[in-house]
Amino acid sequence: MKKTCFFRIAVLFAEFSFNFFFNKSMQTADKKIMPVEQMISVVMKVLASPHVWGAFIVVLLYLNFVSYVQHYHKRPPPVRKAVKKQVAAAATENSGENSGTSENAEKSAETSEK
Repeated sequence: MKKTCFFRIAVLFAEFSFNFFFNKSMQTADKKIMPVEQMISVVMKVLASPHVWGAFIVVLLYLNFVSYVQHYHKRPPPVRKAVKKQVAAAATENSGENSGTSENAEKSAETSEK
């Protein structure tokens, strides 16, 4: 029983769609052309509507927020003073070792020449 009911609905839908798309007399009789002056007045009323402006502002703010989230980069955490002191101390030790090693290299070069 369900198959016949479904089949009848499908046939009715097919007939309706055929008549709607291929029966040109039905389509042209239902159409009415709006004059340009009336169309302009309708467009002006739509553009002056506060609902349209509100929707425009909401969409604009939403796109701005999405752009902000897309381009957001988290800043690295600030370097603490203790870490800065350790880095500075390590840098001075390395510079002292380098100068010491160059002096040792010069002394070893002098002894090898003699």
